Amino acid sequence: MSRYPYYVFIALCVLALPAPAQQTTTQPDAAAPAQDLDALLSRFSDDPDRFTQSGGAELYQATCQACHMEDGRGDEGAGAHPPLAENPKMRSKHFLAGVILTGYHAMPGDVPMNVEIGSGQRCRDHG
Repeated sequence: MSRYPYYVFIALCVLALPAPAQQTTTQPDAAAPAQDLDALLSRFSDDPDRFTQSGGAELYQATCQACHMEDGRGDEGAGAHPPLAENPKMRSKHFLAGVILTGYHAMPGDVPMNVEIGSGQRCRDHG
């Protein structure tokens, strides 16, 4: 008898489990005001072949590097962090702005307040 249905069943059960997330006492705003989103998006380059964000290197070093590593290749093991390098989602300024404003899955552990975006407060608190 084939074990394939058994493995499919196990995979579906695992996928049905909720993703682990850190609990936070700070509740994110229901929706970021349009001006906050526009201000954040204006910091990104409009050239799709040259992805840049003003202050991006410093922001990454202070906020992302601890989990996603200096080279953006992520971390493996029990506390795995996905690689950001060569991830096609990283090319979308709208995706990145969404992650910064509202978080993504279990990351960040605490969602920054809109006033912290770009002020450096988030970087100081996270690092």
